[in-house]
Amino acid sequence: MLQKTHKLHLHVQDRVGVLDQISILIRRSGLNISEIHASPQYDGQTTRLLITVQGRGDMRLLLGQLDRLDCILSLAADTCAQGRELALASFDKEAPEEELRQLGAAPLPGQKNTWQLCAAPAAVDAFLALCGAAGARTIRTGEVWL
Repeated sequence: MLQKTHKLHLHVQDRVGVLDQISILIRRSGLNISEIHASPQYDGQTTRLLITVQGRGDMRLLLGQLDRLDCILSLAADTCAQGRELALASFDKEAPEEELRQLGAAPLPGQKNTWQLCAAPAAVDAFLALCGAAGARTIRTGEVWL
């Protein structure tokens, strides 16, 4: 049986112990947490969690157990295809425009010699390699999912 990767999208009450309850259930179901992203919501009382889990564990069992927690307001899961990343590069010298455009990058409006790319992680890797070789300062968001 191959290890699978799943994304859990949770909207939870923002209170002490919620993440502990969730992580215990994930561990007990035989899955491993590889990433957690938390985004407190504007209401100040809830948080959105994006948790990446991997393993050979039983996702149906996990989802059933998570659904019974009263601190979880909504829950969705999907098997991973691929997320997107945003990367920015700022050049002190002239940017290699043709090569950047071939990768799908575009100039950042209102910024001189700054380029952006929103793409799959492998494309962002190629973008950052090109920019780094040209002496640019770079930053990337990490993989995000909607």
